[in-house]
Amino acid sequence: MARGLLAVLAACAAAAPAHAAFLPALPLNVTSVLPGPARGVRDDEDARPLRGRDAITVVFSRAVIALGADFDASPPAFTLAPAHVPGRFRWVTTAIARFDPSVDWPPELTVEVAPLAGLTSFDGTRLGSSAQPVRYRTPALRLWLETVRSDAARNATGGVWDPYTANEHGEMPVDGHALLRFSAAISPMLALAALNLRALDGDRAPALRLGCDQSPTADNSSLCVRSTEPLTPGHAYAIELRAGRACHPLQGAVSSPSSVEVQGLAPFFLPFLQRLPPPPAQAYRELKPRFHRYDLWMRHGLAPLAGDEGSESEEGEAHLLEALRTSVSLSPPLHFDLSRPSRGVLRVEAAFEPGARYTLRVDAARASAAGVRDAFGQPLVADPRPLPDEDGGGG
Repeated sequence: MARGLLAVLAACAAAAPAHAAFLPALPLNVTSVLPGPARGVRDDEDARPLRGRDAITVVFSRAVIALGADFDASPPAFTLAPAHVPGRFRWVTTAIARFDPSVDWPPELTVEVAPLAGLTSFDGTRLGSSAQPVRYRTPALRLWLETVRSDAARNATGGVWDPYTANEHGEMPVDGHALLRFSAAISPMLALAALNLRALDGDRAPALRLGCDQSPTADNSSLCVRSTEPLTPGHAYAIELRAGRACHPLQGAVSSPSSVEVQGLAPFFLPFLQRLPPPPAQAYRELKPRFHRYDLWMRHGLAPLAGDEGSESEEGEAHLLEALRTSVSLSPPLHFDLSRPSRGVLRVEAAFEPGARYTLRVDAARASAAGVRDAFGQPLVADPRPLPDEDGGGG
């Protein structure tokens, strides 16, 4: 019995060198780097997409750290360039290393993942030369216009002013603040330096500055800006995000320019819309009556007549409506009355015939002589939009 046991031990001892020689013969390679490339795209064609809080994971063909080792204390197995994105390297298993960002991947970055130079397995096998860096690209920084704020316009209309109604671009009154939204957090002063205000007709445009009492130091995904001078009424402008500038210390430079469009004060003309609150992207030139009373939205309200300034009296309101009444007419001719149920609404009452079509016409010369102006001092003018089609569609 003892003699047989000795024979087995001797056989195992003889086999040990062959087994030890087999382990180093297994090469150490990178088998995969995740996230993988986009469907149908090869790594040599384009960088892989990286977004949100995607973790970068590198899988090796064999154990790099020894079983039982402290995973958290073991050094990382790959490098990231640039290396400024905060996060944590960790070992998931003895052969899988991972980086978890602690923030969303900043936009406009090209990130290169490369195995650590001189990396070896736990038993000394060096990483094969076939391991190549992998490139990732984070999304581009996007910009859009969320809204325009104007206390003066809202106060002049009893809160019904809207920057987009019957406008191709967001209207910016003299006190207007444009609220811009970005696809990632920005540093306000860096983002402001990357913006440019350009007049679409090639005219001179004022500079931009922070608005809405926004803090210049607090990171935010929105930026409130206003022009240093009032925009020219009726003129369109582009707020441009220029390429080549970074909007946050963690982000790369903007790769391609983008822009949103705004405009100065819209002219004062009637009618605007026949419903409240006004639906977006609709404008009617003609009244299409079903009733005898219609409420028309007045974009900027009305300013008191000369001599009635600062007065909220019924007499001042009557003077204002009479001046407006003598400046407009209905075609075909029809007697009508005007009233203002609120500062942003003009009510027209007449014995309208159902199904008939009526046009509200403005005599700009009479309106000017009568001193009819909106709350921003603009004179009442004829509607500059094209006449509607014969089917009654609005412009």
